[in-house]
Amino acid sequence: MTEKQIIEKEKFLRFISGIDNLKSVGIRRIILGLVFIFFGLLVWPLELTGDYPMISLGVAFFALGFTFIFNGLSILREYFKKKNEKTKRKN
Repeated sequence: MTEKQIIEKEKFLRFISGIDNLKSVGIRRIILGLVFIFFGLLVWPLELTGDYPMISLGVAFFALGFTFIFNGLSILREYFKKKNEKTKRKN
């Protein structure tokens, strides 16, 4: 591989992993968490109408949604913390 190909591959891997765009990764995880919570709200009443009430699937989607939301919030906190450090260094 040439040096140019290696650089392009590294740029692509950094883009996929979200290293350079922490803000958008955090926002996407928060949105995905909200989708999981909404899906949990849809599933939970359907499980209550069955022969035996089971809330495990609905609760699992709630937990997954909150996990994604808190993870996204921590990523955004890290992003803004780094951004504030950069602006403080410039001043």
